[in-house]
Amino acid sequence: MTPFANPFGVWALFLIPALILFALAMRIKGQREAARWGGKANVRALSILPVPELDFLRRACLWGALLLAAGAFARPQWGEVAETIQKTGLDVVLLMDTSRSMAVKDIAPSRLDRARLEAKSFLAADQGDRVGLVAFAGVPVTLSPLTEDSAAIAMLLDISDPDLIPAQGTDIGKAIAEAIRLFPQPHDRDQVILLFTDGEDQGTEAVAAARTAARLGIRIFCVGVGTAAGGPVPGLNGQPMTDPSTGAPAVSRLDAKTLSQIAAISDGRYWTLAGSGSVVPQIVEELGHLKRKEYASRSQAMRQDQFTWFLVPALCMLLFALALPDRRGFLSPAPPDQRRSGRGTLAIALLCLALAGTAFHAQSVQSLAESARTAYASGRLETALGLYQKALQQAPSSALKYRLHFNAGTCFLALKRPQDAVNELSLAMAGSDPVVKERALYNLAQAFYAGNDRERALSSLRALLIDDPTNRDAQLLYEWILRQSPPKQPPPPPEQPPPQTKPPDVLEQLPMPPAKELQDQVRPPDTPRPGMKPW
Repeated sequence: MTPFANPFGVWALFLIPALILFALAMRIKGQREAARWGGKANVRALSILPVPELDFLRRACLWGALLLAAGAFARPQWGEVAETIQKTGLDVVLLMDTSRSMAVKDIAPSRLDRARLEAKSFLAADQGDRVGLVAFAGVPVTLSPLTEDSAAIAMLLDISDPDLIPAQGTDIGKAIAEAIRLFPQPHDRDQVILLFTDGEDQGTEAVAAARTAARLGIRIFCVGVGTAAGGPVPGLNGQPMTDPSTGAPAVSRLDAKTLSQIAAISDGRYWTLAGSGSVVPQIVEELGHLKRKEYASRSQAMRQDQFTWFLVPALCMLLFALALPDRRGFLSPAPPDQRRSGRGTLAIALLCLALAGTAFHAQSVQSLAESARTAYASGRLETALGLYQKALQQAPSSALKYRLHFNAGTCFLALKRPQDAVNELSLAMAGSDPVVKERALYNLAQAFYAGNDRERALSSLRALLIDDPTNRDAQLLYEWILRQSPPKQPPPPPEQPPPQTKPPDVLEQLPMPPAKELQDQVRPPDTPRPGMKPW
């Protein structure tokens, strides 16, 4: 393991010999110029030059300060100390309704797509919590137990669709019971169920399951996805489903009353997800109010930074060099036109301070984003993406993270990686900045279309045009996608004719003649039978 925490500072140490060689070359050049005026002794006698001893001491201090500052910039480390790391958080189970009614498009792009985007935004904003995932329709299916791997949960959300569970319908009570079984008992964390559904429940156990959760101390936060007006429920072939009781097209509407009752019983909260806004900031705020218990702690040996042993002497040597008089007659100051300028000394002092300052602070998020923007403009897309991802890890605020998610998604889009672009741009839409959301929707439509998902691209543009009907770019892109022929679907495989059953053959049921070797051993009778001719 290297003793330096900043590898770039090590390269700065290698620059010191090059600078020393450059200074020696300049000194030799000065001596040659002094020889033209009769030698160095003659020049010193005719001018006011620094005292040789003080000049040597000043130069030694400046070079020593520069060397120590470069060493501090490399952040040397030695010695270890045990540091206790404590982990706190919640246990959260995501309940995702994947029934056929979640395919209704009364909100763009659809109820299920919008719920999955909100769930991914929650995973991006959540910190330190264990999350599980249960998809449900007529029956619940556990896709993931409680885990800290939010990336795995986000991937599993992509497969949560109406085709995942064959048993259709919506049974919220069974889903809540399945989520309760995922929580460990006794629990060392506060426990929360986050339910995404339209509230249309064909079961009868939702209220009873909510009471069971409340008795166990589990809170249920409900997010109603859809509108009160509702919309037709699409069938397997894309045509609206038929209501068997009326014979008319089936219409699904948001049942906010049932969800509000479930949330009230379990001391939870209810939000409606119907417009273009996001409920993730409110969810994160409510979870932040809960008591977050410490659930784990571990001791880790941490190496100690020792750059102060280099930085403090460097500053002292720098101040001492600046305090030394630079003239032989400093008690009787020379005229202003004979004083030597201290610009060189000041430049070296500023260089030392700049190098020392970088030992305290890493590169800021703003500078990372600016470097990424420059790299993106120059066509270095991979470099820009890496810088944006590094800035995301250091971003201090959620608002800045949403912008960085948008920039990272745009880089993925330029790199022809539409699925990664969809993931990042979906996270960018969770913010409250309307400008970021508008641009994210536009780029999201391009990512969907690049991934051969024409319908979702059009849905994203429709959502954008609903909020801003005057958006010319969205209008043009929408018209252009409409004019493009939809992607050709592969032809269905030809139907194979049913296997024909062969009728029974009577001859096959008769005894077979003996084998050829047996036939050769059979001899004809010596005398013909009565009534038969010998020929």
